Formats: sequence, C-alpha cells, structure tokens
Amino acid sequence: MMEDKNTIKDKSLVLVYKNVDDIDIVPLDAEAKKIYNCKFGVFPHSLFVGKQYGAQIWSADHKGFIYALRPTSQLLTASLAHRTQIIYATDISFIVASLELKSGSIVIESGTGSGSLSVSLARAVAPKGHLYTYEFNAVRAEQAALDFKKYGLDNIITVTKRDAINDGFLHDPSIAKIAHAVFLDLPNPWNAIPHAVKVMRPYARLCNFSPCIEQVQKCIEAMDKSGFIEVKTYECLSKHYNIQPTDIKSLSEMTDFGKRKKFPSEEQKKEGESTEQEATDSKKIKKMKKKGMATPYHSERGHTGYLTIAIYPQ
Repeated sequence: MMEDKNTIKDKSLVLVYKNVDDIDIVPLDAEAKKIYNCKFGVFPHSLFVGKQYGAQIWSADHKGFIYALRPTSQLLTASLAHRTQIIYATDISFIVASLELKSGSIVIESGTGSGSLSVSLARAVAPKGHLYTYEFNAVRAEQAALDFKKYGLDNIITVTKRDAINDGFLHDPSIAKIAHAVFLDLPNPWNAIPHAVKVMRPYARLCNFSPCIEQVQKCIEAMDKSGFIEVKTYECLSKHYNIQPTDIKSLSEMTDFGKRKKFPSEEQKKEGESTEQEATDSKKIKKMKKKGMATPYHSERGHTGYLTIAIYPQ
C-alpha cells in the first residue's frame, strides 16, 4: 500500500500558521506527550497526528485554532528567526535555477547567516547531494546547525565555523575540486573567489549575492582574473497583485451612462410607469459588480541585491 504523504504523522515537521507574519516550526512528538502553546490555546501534539496538511485544528481548550501546514522552502524562510538579513523567494528561485542544481549536486555556501538559502539549496540537491555551508560567527553557526537538525536536513547539510574570506574552504582536503556550484554572500566576496576556484570542478558555476553595485564591480574584476567565463549580473524584482471584485466602470460604460435618458420621476414611479432605459441601467449596475480589479500590495520589497553568475571552465 502506498504511503499517504498528505497525512501528518508523529515525529514529522509541521508549520503552525497563525497569520502571515506569525508561523512557527514544530517538530511533533506526540509519544512524549509534548504540547504546543500559543495565544490561540493549548495544542497537544496528538491533535496534529492523523490530520491532513492544511487542516484547521482547534485547541484543546477551544480558545482558538491554527492551521497545520506542510514545510516548504518558502514557508520555512518565512518562519526562520532572522539572525541576519535573509534572501527571499524571488532571489532564491533564481539562484537555484541559475546554478542548475539537482539531486546529487555538491554545493558550497558562505555565509550561512539565518539559513534561509541553505534550506532551499539542501532541498534542491536532496537526497543524493550535499551542502557544505560556512559561517564565521560561532553563535550563528551553532544555531544554524541546530535548526537544520530540527528540519531533518542535518544529513544533507554540513555546517562549518570558518572565515572563508581569509582561510578558504579547504579545511578538509576531500572537498577539493568536488563542487558543482558555489554561492557567496559576503561583505567582500572578491577576496573569497581565489579560494572558491580550489573547490570547483571544471565548468562549475559560481553565484555571488551583493547589495551594492560597487561590490559587484570588484567581484567581476576578481572573477576575470581567476579565469571565469560567461559572467552576468541580474537584479530580481517581483510585484504581487491582489485581485478582488469592485464596482469600477469601463470607459465605454461611463460614456454610455453619460448619454442615457433620465430616470422616471417620482410621480411616474408612483403611477407604475417604467422605461426600457431603467431596466438596461439596472442590468449594467449588476454587471459592474462582477468586475475585478488588480491592485499591488502595499508592502513590497524593492531592491534586495545583485546576483552575479559565472562559469569556471578549468
């Protein structure tokens, strides 16, 4: 019998959705009788087991409810503790596609930060690939390792506390020339590029993320000196629209209404008189209510950074 992957099981990872700005990561352990508490009430982990992902779950004290969602890269990014500035879905999707990641790919990343990109990279190369991620800050490196274990990704991600800019990536000689892709998110990535080429196999891809164009210029100069080809820089911008019904009229309708005959007087209405124009206008008003309007969301992220992609042919 095929396993039902839509049913929540004990020991699985669930995202507890309270609102768009409040999502918690909860590793279930009903066997240990653990309980999740929030402002909406008390939720024993046993309440989740057997439910479908996406289900609405009421608290044991009937104080309120939450939604139990399946973990996805985008939702994990939304729920992460922001220890540093994170990379969001628009840039992440472009990075994964540009690096041509697939199951079995070996990726090297520096720095780890909050782990937002790390989760997406790991899920892209799973189950046969591996991500080696480097973070110079000891506290962030330790916390990231704990997070990845909680997400069940510790067998795919290796976290190393190391200053890749000054010390490089070769703390372990076994990773020399094995990487299919390298990602850099550093304050001065041009100093890390000579170290990156030592772990890249022929025709591996490098992606650098920098918020300032001056950083990009220095980075491209370093890539050129190291022998990279097909160097391209991109800026990813997205704009989301909210679609909702509205009573707006088209220009033709507004013109037609301006030419319409007058509605009957109150005296005519009392006598039961009506006109064909009145019936026509009534139909148009009903039709207007079925129209929709696309309006941009009020809070939109603008510039996040520049992505520079290059290939190392040697």
